[in-house]
Amino acid sequence: MTVMGLLAAIRARVAARGMTFTELAHASGVQPGNLRRMLTSTTASPRLGSVMRLLPPLHCRIGPAGASTAVELAAFLEDRRRSSALPWEQLLGPAGSHAGKVAARLGTDPELMSMEMVMRLADALHIEFELIDDAKALPTDERSTKRRARATRRGATTPEAAPALSL
Repeated sequence: MTVMGLLAAIRARVAARGMTFTELAHASGVQPGNLRRMLTSTTASPRLGSVMRLLPPLHCRIGPAGASTAVELAAFLEDRRRSSALPWEQLLGPAGSHAGKVAARLGTDPELMSMEMVMRLADALHIEFELIDDAKALPTDERSTKRRARATRRGATTPEAAPALSL
């Protein structure tokens, strides 16, 4: 997936949730105009932190990492790089001369990394990012309602449906 593909997936998620860009901006702490430019510009080059802030209000994460923060995604990429035994210079190819800078940024302040660089790292590591639903994001009452509905379909009784005992 490219940066534009990820931003398109976020736009689709906004529409699927019935949200407006303004609502997403307020929920994620981003200025509405900045969000609109980030999601509609074909030349957008957002920072990783800016994109990751949009995920919790949309109830999603970046898969396959399962990351909802820049730090989690950076740790996932670093783990994959280490398990592949690839040095930064080889991983980054022509941009390898800046490998030390990229490695330092990834380790100390991944929110400031450009999404373009994050996507290059993912591509070099043969990782395809996608938006995945965040099961943790469901409100507690919604999760328990789904469990009750499943249990009821199987013939089990829920605590609310069990007869009261009199002593």
